[in-house]
Amino acid sequence: RYWFIRGSGGGGRIEIVSPGYGGQKHAFRHAGKRGKRFQDMLQSLDASCFVEGTTWTITAQFRYFSLDNQGNIKFAACRKDNPKVTDSCPVFGMDFVKEGSTVSTGPMMNESPGDVKVGDWNEIRHAFTVTADMALRPEVWFYVNSVDPAFNYDIDDIKMVPT
Repeated sequence: RYWFIRGSGGGGRIEIVSPGYGGQKHAFRHAGKRGKRFQDMLQSLDASCFVEGTTWTITAQFRYFSLDNQGNIKFAACRKDNPKVTDSCPVFGMDFVKEGSTVSTGPMMNESPGDVKVGDWNEIRHAFTVTADMALRPEVWFYVNSVDPAFNYDIDDIKMVPT
């Protein structure tokens, strides 16, 4: 499996940066300009893993920033309490797809408590349960969502585990 940018053109690019979260060697950076909030990193997952009634926990670490005219990072605050506001922090979403029909989680609420520490790594935490309608779909898209096009993010330590 691999990550790519959701959308058709104008969605920026994925870079590998160092250091990553907790001193790890690398992290992903969604760099460049995006035209829309949904043009973020996306990965296709094996649909057979998502059995009806199973509950999954998704966690990751992120940093949120903009770039000045010289390309320097300016770390910024973002809101964890509402993934639909302009200055929302990155969250994940999932689409369960069958030709002509999609069941979507939409942008999930970040369940990690506390405020964002500007310039530091911050947690994303979601939990969701697979419904019967989701389990019937042969294709699953897992993606970052809700980042305003004026901002970028680094993301690392992404995990999705059954609970």
